[in-house]
Amino acid sequence: MKKLLSLLLFAGILAACGDEKTPIGDKITGLDASEVKLAFDDTSETQKISFTAREAWTVTVTDKTRSSTWASVSPMNGGAGNVELTLGTTEPNTGAEPRSADVTINSGGVSKTFTMTQHSEASQEEADRGGRDPEKYVQAGDASHTYTCEAQTPVLEVAGNFGFIVTISYGQGGDGWLSAKVSKGEKGDLYTVSLNIMGNTAATARTATLKFTDSAGAVYARTTITQNGIGGTGGDPEKYARGWESTYTYDSSAQTKVIDVNSNFKFSVNITYGEGSGWLSTKVSEGGKKEYYTLSLNIRENTTASMRTARLDFVDDKGAGYGHTVIVQSAGEGTGGDPTKYVQVNYFDRSSAAAQTVTMSVASNFQFKIGTDVISGGKEWFEIHTTPPPSGSDVYTITVDITANDTSDYRIVELLFTDDKGNIYNRVKIEQAPGKEAEEPFYITFLEATPEDLPLNGGTMDVRFSVSDANATVTCSQLPNSQWVTVGTPTRETQTGNTYKVGIQCGSTTGLRKGSFLIRATLNGITTDLQVSVSQVP
Repeated sequence: MKKLLSLLLFAGILAACGDEKTPIGDKITGLDASEVKLAFDDTSETQKISFTAREAWTVTVTDKTRSSTWASVSPMNGGAGNVELTLGTTEPNTGAEPRSADVTINSGGVSKTFTMTQHSEASQEEADRGGRDPEKYVQAGDASHTYTCEAQTPVLEVAGNFGFIVTISYGQGGDGWLSAKVSKGEKGDLYTVSLNIMGNTAATARTATLKFTDSAGAVYARTTITQNGIGGTGGDPEKYARGWESTYTYDSSAQTKVIDVNSNFKFSVNITYGEGSGWLSTKVSEGGKKEYYTLSLNIRENTTASMRTARLDFVDDKGAGYGHTVIVQSAGEGTGGDPTKYVQVNYFDRSSAAAQTVTMSVASNFQFKIGTDVISGGKEWFEIHTTPPPSGSDVYTITVDITANDTSDYRIVELLFTDDKGNIYNRVKIEQAPGKEAEEPFYITFLEATPEDLPLNGGTMDVRFSVSDANATVTCSQLPNSQWVTVGTPTRETQTGNTYKVGIQCGSTTGLRKGSFLIRATLNGITTDLQVSVSQVP
């Protein structure tokens, strides 16, 4: 009997344990809504948050400012498990005031609500200005830059009086497709920002905002980068068509060429001529593999003195574009000209770097024109003058005034002697030597830090780095936001080498803190900087 009572008591305990349920507040974990403060730029931008749901969940968005669809959350629902939400703005805020929306996550009868706010242009500028050092400035030039869908590495020129940092905020169209590298320019306050833009294979454009900040995160300037998609507006996002190369260049002869195009539909080709017209025709054929087409080009001979171009857009039956490529044909050699005409030039010389006037004698039986093909150096360094021949002579005098070359590069221009139809009868190359030797750029390279992080009770770190030119003057200093980092004097590891070591010391602290210090190298009036991060961790 006692055994029976014990079994019944044990079963009752199991039943009680089986009825125990997860506390209602634990249906959504890993997210403290009271601490979520999402502020977005006045342009389009995205941010991410994560949480864990024990049951199926949904998201609702309530605009607190006005009825619109500027606030975006994806996904809007899902099942139990770990969740990452992408929150963003679908359009710039062109209003005078910030706007906000409540985002509510619902799961198993539990809800958590937080607010996302998008600045207006005026409130964004006010927020940026509040954190700035009034002695610092950054002038980023144009407020926006737009690029084609191809992978590319453009360079921006930015003026600033301190070593700023570039951070990237991505808008619609994904992230990770853009990177930026800051380098000190040759002039006092000039910097270059080298962009590395991946190819955009989507049908639509994507955007990112470059923020020029100090080490404390204060924003001094912004620039929006837009990269067009391979498709035109109104295209089907499931379709694509792209050539293997963004540009194909051919010589001036008549020819038939075949290029390959990857596409998942039968496209048509629209031709837009840059120079000339009617000199190119195309034919699309299915290739031997899936999603593979060949595009046959019929190119006429170029008998003009000018290079010519045509853009081929790959479109569907509604005219929406999904990709393009550019065809370039080199200038002709005058094969279509009058065989009774001639231009004979008496000139051969390589000009020095000094300012000078080059004179050449040109015999011709017709009044020619002179075109130019600038190979390097731009168009501002030379000026051409033509003196007609005296009575009874066919010899013209051509003078070319050349300015002094104070650069480290050759300057080259080719003179093209043509008739009024553009047929070439002769060409002469003028080459001017550089005025100074090319200067090798110098740079700082971080090697290692020992230890990598400092403990909360403080300590000393040795940082090793190298400077590409051993003749540079090297200094290390604190940054305004990291006064707790004590920076020593850099010393060479060998007497004449270019590898240095500097000691970093930090006192004790109660929690994680991150800072940085500055390494600066100066050579012949040119300065390059490197910021090195320092962390104290538990």
